[in-house]
Parts: sequence; structure tokens; C-alpha cells
Amino acid sequence: MGLISNYILPKNVDFDNALQSQAHITRTIVEDLQAACRNNNRALLEHVTDHATEAHTLKYSNMKQLLDVFITSYDKESIYRMITQLD
Repeated sequence: MGLISNYILPKNVDFDNALQSQAHITRTIVEDLQAACRNNNRALLEHVTDHATEAHTLKYSNMKQLLDVFITSYDKESIYRMITQLD
């Protein structure tokens, strides 16, 4: 069964979870910006760059999964739009 599931059957990717992770890191970046502006503290902006790097990695991973999968639970174009808009 491992041979069939690895090479013949289409991949099954949980895009709900992947997009939720990307949305969570985007929300974290907005919260970091809000805290930096509210406290007028430029040092807090370092958190934004750290989280932006993590968000870029998630975007790259989600895009790679989207390109590798054949069948999705949603329209592939809709998933692509969500990935790019969250970026």
C-alpha cells in the first residue's frame, strides 16, 4: 500500500490548517505593529521582521504544496489568492 499511496494516488494536503497557520502569523505581525505604535517603541519592530521571515517561509511552503497537489477541497485559484493576499 505504501508504494501505491506514495507514487500513484494523489497527495492529500490539509489547506485549511496551512492557511490558518499563515493567517495566524499575519495576525501576529499586525499585533506586533500595533504594540510598537502604541508604546512608541522602535525596539518592538524587531519582532515584526522575525515574524515576517516566518510568514515568508509559510507562504513558500503553502505555494509548494499547492503546486504539488492535484485535487484540493477548494478551487486551486481561490487557495492561491488566499496565500498571496495573506502575504
